[in-house]
Amino acid sequence: RLTNEFAGLGGDVNYFRTTLGSGFFYPLADEEWVLGFETDAGYIFGWSDDIIRINDRFFVGGQNLRGFQTAGIGPRDQATSDALGGNVYFTSTAELRFPLG
Repeated sequence: RLTNEFAGLGGDVNYFRTTLGSGFFYPLADEEWVLGFETDAGYIFGWSDDIIRINDRFFVGGQNLRGFQTAGIGPRDQATSDALGGNVYFTSTAELRFPLG
């Protein structure tokens, strides 16, 4: 999947954001067990000399990287420990899905 977002027509922010993701799933053991691999990446940049605001940045954790809280990975403010997000991200996961009884 490929997505592009463009902000700047009539608003107060100007940026271009691109995300790219892919996944491969391979059935095992009568298709009840599935081996999966997924990769996601993204890049955002401001145009017209705009900086990227914190709420427009990428945050890793939660749905896009299991086992971590939402915005659980990445740079943090030293005074408050709040997540700052990033302008670039990359995640890659491998998983085995199987029925539980």
